[in-house]
Order: sequence, then structure tokens, then C-alpha cells
Amino acid sequence: MKTLSLIMTMTLSTGAVGCLDGAEASDDPPAPEPESGSASLGAPDEPGWFADIRAPTADGRASYRFRFGEVDGVLVTSVESPLGYPQAVVPDECALQTYLRVADADAIVPEALLRGCGSDAAPGVARVSDLRTPDLQLELTAAAAPLCSHAAFDDRIDQLQDLAAYQPPIPDCDSVCDVYVFWNQSGCAFYDENGSFIGICAPQDLPDIMEEFPFGEGCVDSHLECNGTMPNPACAHDETVLADWGPWLTWERSSGSGSVTTRTRVELSACDASGIEAWWRGKENGGDPWGSKHFLSYPGNTRSVLTLSAGWDGADKWRGWDFDVGAAGSGFHVGYARVELQGKNRFTCPLGI
Repeated sequence: MKTLSLIMTMTLSTGAVGCLDGAEASDDPPAPEPESGSASLGAPDEPGWFADIRAPTADGRASYRFRFGEVDGVLVTSVESPLGYPQAVVPDECALQTYLRVADADAIVPEALLRGCGSDAAPGVARVSDLRTPDLQLELTAAAAPLCSHAAFDDRIDQLQDLAAYQPPIPDCDSVCDVYVFWNQSGCAFYDENGSFIGICAPQDLPDIMEEFPFGEGCVDSHLECNGTMPNPACAHDETVLADWGPWLTWERSSGSGSVTTRTRVELSACDASGIEAWWRGKENGGDPWGSKHFLSYPGNTRSVLTLSAGWDGADKWRGWDFDVGAAGSGFHVGYARVELQGKNRFTCPLGI
């Protein structure tokens, strides 16, 4: 893990947005370029990015870039890592935690992040230093250009599949009965787990026993025996993971019209000097038309991770949206994952992507 010095800038500008047969990306991408593209979540009069943070690489030749925005309660996070350098880790966390990892300690935390991530910190007052815990530091992997060879790309898709399917572990326990009761018109008695007689029921307890166990038998005392853990069945959900290696000239994926997608994650790898023009749009209700497109420009020689989070309602239940995401370039690779946890408790069932 490595903490980098950070430079914070603000930008807001509009941007514009077939698979390339026979092309094969090099395992050794060209040297990264320090430039970064422009970005916008919509037209100038629409909600836009509220934070754009750059962190230089150790040699100062390139930089990591972190952008944060909000549209209609959807939190948008964009993370760029230059190829040829360790890649920024994008954890399965709310955008607020990602912001706290990379923002300047004196920065006022944007209200949208506090609201969207359920923080009770005072809007307009809370600073990053007030909320950042020791574990919230920028984390870098040892790998460079992880998605520019087919083998590495396939490995990453396997990782995304595991992350998207994540269900938090709970103890795998079985209830084992220690004392059974049996009753009929002739009497009432207790037996142990081996069927050995323990004793007869007290007459004054018989009415309660008959009411609790109307079919004449039951377990009156038990204990739990646990053996490891198991995925929490309350958090079972549907997910979609796509390995869109390409290389692509144009690419688009839609979650459909069920308004059940809680989070969509798109990983774009531009493995040469050509950049990528990406966009997304969404809708909260499946029967509604798609909303406006919101554009992002990514430079070449960059791996970028775009995350769209529907958030949750006032009862701490995950919301569901529909998301449509697309991109255009001269030959890029895409890893795509989305999860459906609409209506599930966000504390009981945290997201894996």
C-alpha cells in the first residue's frame, strides 16, 4: 500500500461519444502519457462532477485520476490508472470511502457523498481529515497494464465474477436437539438425543407443553453446532459479468428495463495511445424513457474503472436502476459487471463490486 501526494483540480466540460477484427493488444503497452481527458456528466446546466483529483506517479511522468459526481441520486465514480504503473485498487465501497482515500486532508467533503453514502457528518463542515481512518489510503497493485493481454484479461473477468456474486459469510450452523418431549393421553415424558428416558413432565407444565407442541412431540432444549461459514442466503442475488475482450471500435451494454441494478462497474483498457469516449445514461423506472447521456473522455494508455451506484432508500434498502453504458475508440477492451440487490438491506448485504 502506498500513499501518494495529491493535486486537486476541478473540471466541467462536455464531451462527444463493432469490434475491431484481427487486432491484438501488446502485452507491453507504450509508455503512458501524462495527459487526461475532459469529462462531463451532462450539459453545462445539468449536474456535473463535484470533484476531480489527480495523484502523480512516483516518477511524475503520469498521474492517477479520480472523479466523483451525482445525477438523481446515482453516484458516479471514475478512476484512471496509467498503464505501465501499479494500478489503483477500486474497492467494493461507497464513493465516499474512495474519496476519503485520495482527497486532500483539508478538503470539505462534498454533501452529495455524505448524503449518498449515509454519513451523518455535518454537510459543508466535515473535512476529509475528520472522516479519514488509517485504513483509508490509496492502495496500488503491483501489476501494470493488467487487462492488455488476453490471459490477464481472462483472470480479471474471473475476479469480477467472484466479486459480483459475493454474499457475505455467516456461520454455518445446525441446531442439535438435546431434550425431546413426547406426550399423549397416557402421559408426558422427556428423552435425550439418544432416546434415553430423562423424566416425566410436571403436571402444571402439561397445558403449556400441549399448546406449544400440539402434535405430541418436539424439542424443548437445543444447541448450535457450527462448522465454518456459508454465504448468507438472505443476500442471494442475480449478477451479470461479461468478458468483452474485443478489441472494440464501439461498445454498448444495457442492464435492461427491470429497474433492479444496484451497481454497474465497467473496466475499460486503452492499450495504445488512442483514447476512449465513454458515456452512460439511466432511468429509475423501467417503463420510462432513458435519461440524457453523460460523457467521459479517457486518454490512451490508461485503464479506467467507471462505477454507477443506485444507492439506497431511507430505510437502508438498496435501490434499483437501469443503466446503459457505451464507449467508442480504436480498439479497447471491456470488463463489465452489474449486481441486482434491490430491496435488500445494505448493511446485511454489502456489494462485492
